[in-house]
This record gives sequence, C-alpha cells and structure tokens, in this order.
Amino acid sequence: MNILLMTSAAPEYAPLSTAEKRPPLGVGYLMSALRAAGHRVHFIDNYLKPSGVLETDFLTRNDIDWVGIYANTICFQDTLAMLRQLQAMRERGEWSGKVMVGGPHTSVTPETIPEFVDYVVIGEGEISAPGIVAGEVQDRVVKGERVADLDSLPFPAWEDFIDKPYSWAFPEWVAATPVYTFNTSRGCPFECRFCSVNAVWGRSYRYMSAARVLDDIDRMVTDYGMRVAYFREDHFTLNKQRTVQFCEGLLQRGDGIEWMCETRVDNMDDPDYIELLARSGCRALYIGVESGSPRLLEFMKKGETVDQFRDAFELARKNGIKTYASLIAGIPTETEDDLRMTFDFIEAAEPDFCGWNVYIGLPGSDLYRYARENDLYEFEDENGILYLKGHDARIDRFCGGNPYYKVPYPNRIKWRRLKKRVTDGIGWRLAGLKRRLSGPPVVRRSESDDLAGVFDERYAADYRDEATGYEAAREKAIEHFVQSSLRSQSVTRMLDYGAGGGLHVKLWERIFPGAEKHFCDISSVALGKLAAKYPQYAEYCHHIGRGARPNLKPFDVVVSVEVMEHVENLTGYLEDVRELLSPGGHFIWTTPCANALSVEHVYAKLAKRMLPTREGYRVWDWEDATHRRRLKSREVIRLLEEHGFGSVRLRYRAHFFSFVCGVLPERQTPLLEKLTCLDYALFRCLPNGASMLGSARRNDTGINE
Repeated sequence: MNILLMTSAAPEYAPLSTAEKRPPLGVGYLMSALRAAGHRVHFIDNYLKPSGVLETDFLTRNDIDWVGIYANTICFQDTLAMLRQLQAMRERGEWSGKVMVGGPHTSVTPETIPEFVDYVVIGEGEISAPGIVAGEVQDRVVKGERVADLDSLPFPAWEDFIDKPYSWAFPEWVAATPVYTFNTSRGCPFECRFCSVNAVWGRSYRYMSAARVLDDIDRMVTDYGMRVAYFREDHFTLNKQRTVQFCEGLLQRGDGIEWMCETRVDNMDDPDYIELLARSGCRALYIGVESGSPRLLEFMKKGETVDQFRDAFELARKNGIKTYASLIAGIPTETEDDLRMTFDFIEAAEPDFCGWNVYIGLPGSDLYRYARENDLYEFEDENGILYLKGHDARIDRFCGGNPYYKVPYPNRIKWRRLKKRVTDGIGWRLAGLKRRLSGPPVVRRSESDDLAGVFDERYAADYRDEATGYEAAREKAIEHFVQSSLRSQSVTRMLDYGAGGGLHVKLWERIFPGAEKHFCDISSVALGKLAAKYPQYAEYCHHIGRGARPNLKPFDVVVSVEVMEHVENLTGYLEDVRELLSPGGHFIWTTPCANALSVEHVYAKLAKRMLPTREGYRVWDWEDATHRRRLKSREVIRLLEEHGFGSVRLRYRAHFFSFVCGVLPERQTPLLEKLTCLDYALFRCLPNGASMLGSARRNDTGINE
C-alpha cells in the first residue's frame, strides 16, 4: 500500500506557543512500523510548514491508498479542513483511498472526528495501524494496542526528518549543535489534574532499556552527526536504575555527547546521583514546577513538594547543570497569596530560566472537568479549549500582552485579520519604499561564490515547492509567450536548464505534451526532490557542476526560468545553452531586468540602491546575494548575438498592477495572480517591466538572421 502520513498546521492564533518546530517522533515510529510491514510511506509535516498538498495531484500521482493524519487539539481545525477536503475528493471521484486519524486529540475526544473518516485510532498506533491497513480490523474506532516492550519499536524514520528545517539547536542551554530529540518512555503513574497524557499513553510507565537508548544515540551520532540529545518526555529519570545505567554507558563510550531532559524531582535528592548526571554530559533539566504554593501543588495532585523542587535546583546548580522552571498562572482556585509564594520560590530557587504559561482547560484532564462543572471559564473555542475568567489580564501580566495567546473571540479575530491586511499590505509597501529612499545601506551586499551550496540548503528547506500567486501568473505569461514564439513548431525534445526542484514540470507538460523532457541544475538536492516528486523523469535529471556540461543530444528547445541573473559565468552559460540546442533550436528564458523606465529601476536610482557588479552591470542591493546582475534589453540582445543567437524577441512583466499587489494581505493570492496576469496582458510590449521574457534561435548562418 502507498500511505501518506501528515501532521496538521498550526492555527493563526493559539493559547500555547506553536513556534518551536522539532521532528514528530511519534509519527516517525509509526512510519517505520508501516514500512516494516511492507508499505511505502510518504510524510508531510504541515505543522512545520503548511504544504497545501491536497490542492495538488499528489494523491493520484503517487497512487496513495491511505491518508493518516496526526491530530492534536490546538491544531484540530486544520485537521478538520484536511478531512473535509479528502471527503470532497472522494465524493467527486478524484480519489478513492481511505482515511485514518490518530494522535492526542482522538485519544481524548474521538467523538469530534467526522463520521466519514474510516478509522479513528485511540492511543498508540505502531501495532494497530499496520493491522488496519492490512484489512484485519473491522471496528471504526480502534483502541490502539499499547507497546509493552518499547525496545521492540523500530528506529524512527529520521531519514524523513533530517533534511527538513526543524529547530536543531537550543542555544539557551547548550552551544553545541545539532540537538536531536528522543522519546524513550511512555505512560505516567501520576495524577496531575491539569494533564491529559494518561488518556494517550496510560498510567503504566514503560521505558526503553538503557542499552537501546545508547544504541539509538550511537546511530544518531554515526548517521547524522548528533552532538546533543534532548529527551522530550514527561520524566526521563523516573526509573533511577535505568538512568544510572544510561549515564555509565555514556561515560564508557567517551564520545563527549551532551544531553538534556525533562523530569520530575521525586528522585533528584541524591548528590551522588546528580553528580553522575553532570559527569555523563547532562547540561540542563526542564522541570515542571507549576506553582510555589504548597496548597496548589496538593490541589493539582502534583505529588511533589516545594522543598523537593528547591533541593533539586540547588543540587543541579552545584553540579553545573542548568535548570528551567515551568510555571502556570491562573490555575483554578489560585489566589494572589499563591502567586506571591510562587514568586518567592523562584527568587529563592534561582533557576537559570523560568517560563510562565497561562492555564487553559484542555479536554481530557480532571481540571478541565472541574472548570466546566464550576463555570470558571469565560469562553470555549471551536476545539473545546476553555479560557478561564480573567485570561486576557493574565496574558498581559505574564506574557507581555501577546495577542497570539488571548481569548479568540470571533470579532477579535476578524479585527486582527483586518489589521494584519493593512500592516502586511499597504504598510509593508510604504515601509519598503521608505527603506529604499532612505539612502545607501549600511551593510554592502556581497555575491555568493557557492551557488550550489546555497541552493542545496534552500531546497533542503522546501524552497519553491509550488507555483502560487506571483509565480502562477508568471507561468501563464510564459505559456502565452512560448506558444506565440514557437507557433506551430514541432518539439520532440526539450530541456529545463536550472529546473530546481521541478516547480515548472506541470507547465512544460502542458506546453510540450509530446516532447521528451529533460531537467538539469547545479543543486543535487533540488534534482533529488524533482526525481522523487516526478519519478517518471528521474532518468532525465542531470546534475551540472561547476564548469561541467551535461553530455546530451541536442534539444529543440532549452528553457531557463530565472537563471540568467544567478549564474556565475554568463558567457559559459550562454555557450552551454547554444551547444545544447540543435541548429535553429529555440532558447527561451525569463530574468529580472533593469530597463530605465521600470519602476524598480527608478526606485534603485533615486534611493542610490543600485550597485555595480564585477562584470560592469548592476544589481539592486535589496536582492539576495545569489543575484549577480540585472540586464537591460539592449545588453541581452548584444550578448545573444555575440554568442551565436538570432531572431531575438522580448516581452515584459511586472509593470504596474504587480506593485499594487503589495497592499494584498498575502503575497500569494488569487487576486494577485489575476492582477499580475492583467499586467502582462495590457503592457507586455512596453520595456518598463521589472521582468523580461525572451526567445532566440541558435543561428548557424551568421550573427543576424
């Protein structure tokens, strides 16, 4: 089976921070379990970066049989949106696969999952999900079988995480990088009233052996160069014997790995034990204190005391281990006296860091039921989260008044969106104009000498995955321009020179439906993504290193979109293109231009933001360092003629409406696309656009035809 697993995108506003982006290890274990069962598994992390994958043909192109979505309560609205999209595709006959949903949200509120979803998994999925896919499970709502021996879990699918732009550092705690996260235990025997983790993992504390943890660390060091391990689990040190074995194992290996963990303080009162943690490389402890009030700790059933917390912080400090105290304001029944005791505790314990969270009621916890039964909340959002009375005042007091965390009243959200439209639209454009007119920059721009390295990094971070908004409008202009330039000429072979990750593959399929299509680029990462996304073209992807030209038969057409401004050697680039063309073949390109009447040229001139290049051209200093030149029309014509091209034809984009689009709330909108297309339709013959489209033919009869 072909399976797509996805996370859900973070909401526009949330009561908790969604800024930290680290690999979803639970999904990683599930991917490995499904692959071990013989399935092909794809993964898209919408929480890291919304993908819009369901707006594309990904499901049909990859013959996806199953879609699995990881749902948490904070992101549940995006989960619902994706589920509805999938159902609409099934109803329209566009896709006929099945859907399953799992994650923390389904474990606490499975009744909120729409009836059209085929399977809802409560709890753990590594054992149950392969059975569901194999057709061995009949019940729609499945209570996932818990993994009794965590050592039996496969190694998580780090190969799907390592090339994505997650947070790989923790500079507040450790200087070394990369920092990789681990989950080595499940279940919690404690009864904290604010927590719903027991609904997911149960009360039985299960853990990987120290030997398995050490083996996983060795693998991460060998395969991925890990320097720091961060154990993101409720209480890594709960089993003291395992922790001692783990520390002694690290010391025996002597590879200098540092580590951090989240923990309780029940058994953190032994000086020799804490000294062992430090000696083995422990650099920081994240401790959930929640409150310095003994009454509130008892009310929350924390099972820890203020004295235990104070002793743990002191021992850690004596051994050079940094500490982070996590605190909660607004716990039901909290008084100013309770808060004063928390402030006093922090002053006395002196943690290196402390962070305040304002209490919200999350479904599945005992305090959630308490707050509902006692009418302590002022608002319940569409995910079922409760905001207690006085929530916004606490956000002002403890979180700097951050509007992201405040009560999401519908009218308030509408106002925030309207305000964002103004600030991101007109305000963005006016601020940009002011910067450009404010005189020469303080820091001068320098060109990048390692283009391949730069673009490898960008494509590893999902650079330019889909053509939307401005780029979609550019594609329509290219399609019109190519068809008018080639007219009825037959094309049997074409090459996309500088294809990147395949942004324009579908465009070439429309324009050259019967042609054999080839792709080349200096970025091996980009070509790898192209081949993975379009496996039918994998054998037609060609890497071009510095000074290397692919040894290929000539092409009828070579297209090169937004490449001319980047290449290190413009002469070599044009020579390459000519050699790759058959006699009379067409070279088609787009590139930013610098004609004197263009709006951007006027900006750069007036603001003195136009910088000379080594070749004697110019560049705008607000462009990134990979932009090496902007050419005028006459310069392009001269260069082409000097390198054996003729029949040069030029058209222009980005005249007037493209700049008006700066007032739109998002840079990628249908309206932006329409206005930019109108720009090209009305003014394409005027040489005052900021972008040039051109065609020329290989000339084997003389310089001018």
